[in-house]
Amino acid sequence: MMNESGESLRTPSYRRKRANHDLSALRYLIVDDSAFTRRLIHNVLNSFGATLIYEADDAAAAFQVLREQPVDLLLVDHEMPLLTGVELVRLVRRDTDVLNPQLPIIMISGHSDENSVREAKNSGIHEFLAKPFSAGQLRQRI
Repeated sequence: MMNESGESLRTPSYRRKRANHDLSALRYLIVDDSAFTRRLIHNVLNSFGATLIYEADDAAAAFQVLREQPVDLLLVDHEMPLLTGVELVRLVRRDTDVLNPQLPIIMISGHSDENSVREAKNSGIHEFLAKPFSAGQLRQRI
């Protein structure tokens, strides 16, 4: 017996190919104090067909976008000046002026030790991605 993709239904679900979701219609916000990292993520999202991509270099700029623009996915760095990514996520989840306080959030960090990941997960993120990362790893998290 086969599914619509031609794969055997006897194949465990974790071995079946994932659906090729269209990521081009989503609206993204990249928050990172590094212009190089923002540009890298922006280019990867462009390679997925994304065209509506906002960028912010700190939490204040991110809040401005989140209060004025509908965003479908927030990609946020863990370590930033003034407010960390964890602090930003906590504020987004509580702020009543944010258009979508429950939007999916992916935290991207060079700190992938158990405590950092646990702290990020407890702040309200949906996914964690360790730096350095590949385009495939980012697509999988999205």
